[in-house]
Amino acid sequence: HTTRPVYRTIFFSYDGTRESREALRQGVRLARSTAAAVHLLAIVATDRAEPPAEGGSPSGLTEIERDEVRRVLDEGAAQLRSGGLRVPVHLV
Repeated sequence: HTTRPVYRTIFFSYDGTRESREALRQGVRLARSTAAAVHLLAIVATDRAEPPAEGGSPSGLTEIERDEVRRVLDEGAAQLRSGGLRVPVHLV
């Protein structure tokens, strides 16, 4: 008797590359087979040493960079949703 892995929550880090799109395709199957909740993340590392200006982004991203990351996240979320999953997105 084979035991199936049990996942309650799966976090996907997504950057829009071919490899990450394939990981999401595989992840849809895994999440659906285990009924796991899913979260989509974009993790942004910056090398900016200065704190953001008042009203600026705590991640250190410019508005244009943040918009591009959000666009890529939305693309990944659409892929997961087309697989029948509900998915919140997070910019970390």
